[in-house]
Amino acid sequence: MKSFFIAIFLILSLSTFVNAQASEPGTIAQALKRSISLDDDMSDWDGLPVYAINLSNTDAPESVTEQGHFSVAWDEQHLYLLGVFTQPQANLITGLTADTEEWWNADTFEVFVRLVPETILHYATSPDGTGFLNFLTDNAYETHSSLTEEGWSLQIAFPLASPALPAVQTGDSWDFKVGRGNPVAKEYSLWPLGGDFLGEDNFGLLYFTEQIESESILSDKLKQP
Repeated sequence: MKSFFIAIFLILSLSTFVNAQASEPGTIAQALKRSISLDDDMSDWDGLPVYAINLSNTDAPESVTEQGHFSVAWDEQHLYLLGVFTQPQANLITGLTADTEEWWNADTFEVFVRLVPETILHYATSPDGTGFLNFLTDNAYETHSSLTEEGWSLQIAFPLASPALPAVQTGDSWDFKVGRGNPVAKEYSLWPLGGDFLGEDNFGLLYFTEQIESESILSDKLKQP
């Protein structure tokens, strides 16, 4: 019964996210202040904006066939991410250990944070919740994963005020992008702009807020000195 409700969530979420509040093309992801429990009850994520992860890593990014989206929340202790993706379970490559050297040959949900110009933090996690280590920042975070025949979802809680990620407050913003590796389909998609996963000029912004704002108003606010 539990897997049935997870499957329903994935189907409804994937079929409606293109019409959701923040699914229009943009480069700002808003993290709403809200504590999230990492479990099979997805209701904690209700009402949060969703952002499409559907542009390829090619020089001229184009839409991928197996798409997905993410949402973001935060509290004083954690940054929370939810990724939801379409993909036949038979095509998933999972079951690797954290110390796998070439983890990029498996399916991944990847997060990039740039806090200072010369340093990019990079995290990569398997659909089964395993956080990888090789060439990455760390895997010192909590995960919860759900796999169905139609797709998968992954929830992550990154600790704030930690060695890697600082404490945050309302109004803070980080350079930010998220990607999805899908090797069987030979698709590698990235929010917000697509392009090279390790590129330095295709970041968006993650904005920490207590109330979701219009992206146009928020863009003007962030441009102010």
